[in-house]
Amino acid sequence: MKRTKVRDTQRYAQPMTTEQLSHTDKKELMAGLKASVILVLFIMLAVAVVLAIILGIATLIFGQPADGIGQRLLVFLAFTSFVFVHPFLISIDLILGKKKIITTSDFNLFEKKKKHYIKIKDNRPNPKIQIDEELAARIDTAKPFTMERTLISKTLLFASHDK
Repeated sequence: MKRTKVRDTQRYAQPMTTEQLSHTDKKELMAGLKASVILVLFIMLAVAVVLAIILGIATLIFGQPADGIGQRLLVFLAFTSFVFVHPFLISIDLILGKKKIITTSDFNLFEKKKKHYIKIKDNRPNPKIQIDEELAARIDTAKPFTMERTLISKTLLFASHDK
């Protein structure tokens, strides 16, 4: 059986559109990026200092530390660098400068493990979108809903019942 590609307008109830990021969207993303990078750098620096102090105290008390403990600490710091993944994705979104606009009237709100989600009922990929608790309280499921998200990091930029 041969598969054929189906256009978005035929497969989904309402088509998703892609537009350029506005100036205010870019400012919000950049502010969040700066705050998260500074916070992560501060935490990683604090962890490195604490580990260096522990290693120094262990060296003073017990003499020569076990072979490879310094390398293990460096490997630990390398694995903690994974917290930079989301800021990296946000910076890619800023470079691309595009956002996805989703308009739907067929969705549900639900809560799972103290997190709120919107589930889009049609056949879109990734129909579950996490939202804030304050936003969930303001959404009326009887009205059509419009969301704007970045393409790569999936950061929610705008959500409203109006366009």
